[in-house]
Amino acid sequence: MSFRDLPIKRKITGVIFLTTVTVVLLTVVAFVIHDFFSYRRLMIEHLESTGSLLVERSRAALESGPAGGEVRVLQLLRANPRVRSGALYDASGRLLASYSTSSNVPVPPAGLGEKGALLYKGAMVWYERLTVPGRGSVLLYLESDARPLYQRMQRYTLISAAILALAMLAATVIGNALQARISGPILALVARVRAMAGTTVLADSANRDEAALLTEAFDQMMVRLRESSAARSFMAAIVASADSAIIGK
Repeated sequence: MSFRDLPIKRKITGVIFLTTVTVVLLTVVAFVIHDFFSYRRLMIEHLESTGSLLVERSRAALESGPAGGEVRVLQLLRANPRVRSGALYDASGRLLASYSTSSNVPVPPAGLGEKGALLYKGAMVWYERLTVPGRGSVLLYLESDARPLYQRMQRYTLISAAILALAMLAATVIGNALQARISGPILALVARVRAMAGTTVLADSANRDEAALLTEAFDQMMVRLRESSAARSFMAAIVASADSAIIGK
């Protein structure tokens, strides 16, 4: 059955339902995307501020020469629970010092530039290359757990699903309410016209467009009126010719 042939109730409900779902989905998607990048930016800024504090201390520890200075610098990350690991690498990629909340040593991806941030293997990464006299380029690499970001998105997804379900329910209720106010009077008029035409209600009337039913009812009434007019003309002709028949008899 095409959309045109559907009852007004289904048309109204369908239009409200589609409009509501579209608006809610677009709003939710825009909000989630905005929040994702905003929260991601906050995580990057936090790593940048932590890294900025370590840059000068790392450079001083590397320039001073005593072994273990860079290790002590990275141990400062213990005071920051958001940073799960950090490391210092020389220009050849050799690990100079590392810190991690687990037994895993952070391994940076290949092709890192001078400074930047990215999502890498479930972690928010920030890095910067330091130029240390006598040691050349040294990479400071920090990782923060990105699970809070994804957990935040999961919560928003659940909230969005709940909002969408409520919007769908509201669309159904509003559609039913409008149906009673719009299609109800039309159906009542259809019933009156059919009563005047002397026709019965079709079995599939509940699943058809009310305007089409009203049109059919008027067509049936017009047919009945034409039949009545023809019958009256026939009876009038009989009456008009009765005198001649009586006289002839």
